[in-house]
Amino acid sequence: GEIYFKKNDYSKIYEITEKAALISLKIKDYKQAEDYTKQLISYHKDSDNLEKFYEYSLNLGIIHSNQNRFLQAISTIDSIIAGLATTKNNKLLLKAYLTLGIVYQYYDEYDIAEKTFIKALQLSRKVKSLNSIESNYRLGILLLFSNKCEDAKGYFDKNKPLKSEDDLKKLSFIGADIAKLAIVKYTPENYDKLISLLEDNSSKYDVEIIFELYLALLKILSEKKNLIKVKEVIKKASKMTSQVGDSNKLAEYRKLKRSILKTSPKNKANLSHDKKVSPSVKKRLSRRKTNM
Repeated sequence: GEIYFKKNDYSKIYEITEKAALISLKIKDYKQAEDYTKQLISYHKDSDNLEKFYEYSLNLGIIHSNQNRFLQAISTIDSIIAGLATTKNNKLLLKAYLTLGIVYQYYDEYDIAEKTFIKALQLSRKVKSLNSIESNYRLGILLLFSNKCEDAKGYFDKNKPLKSEDDLKKLSFIGADIAKLAIVKYTPENYDKLISLLEDNSSKYDVEIIFELYLALLKILSEKKNLIKVKEVIKKASKMTSQVGDSNKLAEYRKLKRSILKTSPKNKANLSHDKKVSPSVKKRLSRRKTNM
């Protein structure tokens, strides 16, 4: 990059920084990704391209979440939402709401996550240029995680009649089938069919989305006390972990795996170590709940 600094070729420097940030995220070097992303934010702070400023600021919030810096993540994303509320960039505002909801979801703050996803859904219904597929899908996944499976199925089902080729619309059918496992009595053949369906789609769709569906299925199977099928799903999900970039999903998987298998007293004692929120954070979260 030094050659381009000497030539004052800032467009090339920007391009290199942008690529470096993406590579750092891919290899899970979150410290480097944070540094590069802050440079990109600084580049756009006083520019006319505020969309890029907010976009990279949102990426910074995601990086903080992956670094287990929960309060910084929600503070960063909250400030973006406040800034975007004064603009007409509803697409990015929707993304910010959905991102914030996901952060809350993976810190087990299901109530606040649900309220945040509902705000996203309300925005997507209000603005004609947006669609509600991702908001419905995120609410469906969240409610599977919080064991409100009838409500989860309701949100997945809302995506079925929508005219779209969106991957999340197609995968809403699988989400609804997972919800059915908790609602009705399924035979072993039904379990096998669903597990095969997930496996068949694992190469067709984003690995992060499929992996999250495996997590939801693990939660449902653990409630059903079906240890044989649980072990089968754990084995299939474990093959995907090297491809998953989201550290929150990986932490959730490890926590679920230990919770279900309880392989040793030590593991049981350390069950929540992957995602621990300090008492001071809990206090601030309780205040946030009352203000929503």
